[in-house]
Amino acid sequence: MPAELMVNRFAQVLIRTATAQGYDLPTIFRTSGVQPKNLAAKETRFDPEEFARLSRHVKVLMKDEFCGMTESGCKLGAFELMVALAVSGATLADSMQMAFRFYGMLSDEIRFVLATDTELKDMAAIEVHVTNPKLDRYNFLCEWWLLVWRSISSWLLGEKVQALRFEFPHPAALSEEEYRAAFSADCEFGKPLARFVFAQDYLHRPVIRNSMDLDETRSWRASVLGAMPGISEALSLRLRAKLRDYFVRHREFPTMEDIAKQYHVSSQTLRRRLDEENTSFRQIRDDIRRDVVMKLLKTGATLLDITRDGGFSDTSALARAVKGWTGLYPKQYRDMIGRTH
Repeated sequence: MPAELMVNRFAQVLIRTATAQGYDLPTIFRTSGVQPKNLAAKETRFDPEEFARLSRHVKVLMKDEFCGMTESGCKLGAFELMVALAVSGATLADSMQMAFRFYGMLSDEIRFVLATDTELKDMAAIEVHVTNPKLDRYNFLCEWWLLVWRSISSWLLGEKVQALRFEFPHPAALSEEEYRAAFSADCEFGKPLARFVFAQDYLHRPVIRNSMDLDETRSWRASVLGAMPGISEALSLRLRAKLRDYFVRHREFPTMEDIAKQYHVSSQTLRRRLDEENTSFRQIRDDIRRDVVMKLLKTGATLLDITRDGGFSDTSALARAVKGWTGLYPKQYRDMIGRTH
């Protein structure tokens, strides 16, 4: 299994932290379903599913999503609320800023920063600042949250955000080869702060996720070191990102034939491959149009502006579409969301 030593390290850190705060091993075993024999020797290995269960149940036991590594902790459910907020961003930069402000309201003890200063030139960085490193004696928070933010960024865009490098202020706990395998990039230690560096261009890319995708993150929770569900080189995800970008700029969609040429396949092959992923060109196109319109309805945009930006011929066509999606006409939908805020 790739990066198995890193999975094992994270699991052992959670167990040590919980037991140091008075939680006994039998309770941890019983609630997480991890067998006692898995902890009997230092060479024991945890698989990703065991680590995911362990992380989830340690947080529930401690009633703290920061697992006792900050003084005030973080209430259960914060992560899911953060992701629900992040999907409303238009671009990755919007989503990250909203997510970081959210956590800033919850705690002063761990701070997340999106940096795009001149020193980085055409790069950007997500930084993790831990106020009291003594409470995080194994440097779990810096390492884990950098992996989390890379995974969330990738999930929001529907494509893997390629890391240029990871930097850490602490020494390596494992070999540099193991860190490289776990983080899929070069890792540098003894740096001024913990950060994940990537091409700034990603920040301007459109977020393709919406509230209907949130169930994926609930099943992910603390899963291992790689991508969240849905992060893959799936054709449908790449096509969705491409079509959304084109639609936002041109207010219309390219034809399937045009897209097929860009992928160097026939339209019949493109249709078949999308069918294998349980979707279609038309479905992706309709989903994008719906997402654009529903976001605009939550703003002060006029119905004429939404008609134009949604690529409809007239306001009647817009009204029929919104009625089909929500069961309400545009004004009724706006009145409804106005009452709930």
